[in-house]
Amino acid sequence: MLMKLAAQQELESKGLVMTSYNRTFSKADVAAMREDIRVMYEATQAALKEAGVKEVTLYRGEAIRPGEIPKPGAMESWTSDKKTAIEFAKRSAKRYPGTTANVREESVPAGQVLAYKGGPDWHDGRFGNQDEFIRIAKEE
Repeated sequence: MLMKLAAQQELESKGLVMTSYNRTFSKADVAAMREDIRVMYEATQAALKEAGVKEVTLYRGEAIRPGEIPKPGAMESWTSDKKTAIEFAKRSAKRYPGTTANVREESVPAGQVLAYKGGPDWHDGRFGNQDEFIRIAKEE
């Protein structure tokens, strides 16, 4: 959540910072994380520019309630692999009764990518390779 809050402030993300916990962070912690977010963003943007990437097709698997229109988070995990998004959506729908698996597909401007699999200093998390992109909700 600290990273989401810092990304929202540092990169002027328009998305929500959502959590199921009531947490607060000191101004010093947020300021330090903002610096880290800025360094990460600039390194990613330089790598994408060098590779000539202007936009990427990404997928987000999620569970939604009937009639619900998903609101973007300040920072979200997306994938470049549609199969990964489908599997995530199915697992999420099983976990949350009354929801349906949904996969969004979007052409995302490079300027909305904070980090990505294969990008500067990327390390897969505990779930391994998910062809992940960390997207920030930012107007281009």
